[in-house]
Amino acid sequence: MNLYSVFDKVSKVFQFPCAVENDEAAIRGFAGLADSYRFFPDLELYCVGSFNLETGVILPSDVPSLVCSGSQFPVVKDGDTHEV
Repeated sequence: MNLYSVFDKVSKVFQFPCAVENDEAAIRGFAGLADSYRFFPDLELYCVGSFNLETGVILPSDVPSLVCSGSQFPVVKDGDTHEV
């Protein structure tokens, strides 16, 4: 299982770490924030390591790996879709 974290480009911090099965599931969860977080385009999703479900061991990545950016997703306002 992979560990993911959201990086805020404005505050320059990683936050909200979570364990997810794969990149696709992590992107789906991340994209779900688009309509509820005003500054979603300022966020990026990174894979920061892995978590072994059997041993509980967390292994960090040497360098976080960018999975996707909030600016890649359309913003929906009042029923209209706008690209960021």
